[in-house]
Amino acid sequence: MKHNTAGLVLRSLRAKKAFTLIELLVTVTIIATVSVVMI
Repeated sequence: MKHNTAGLVLRSLRAKKAFTLIELLVTVTIIATVSVVMI
């Protein structure tokens, strides 16, 4: 479920074709947070 959400986020970012450093940082932060929560 959570993995699916991360995939959707990446897909929407890719659709925008504007993968800026800020968006990358936010995405990494979200994935890291989800990973910590899962552990």
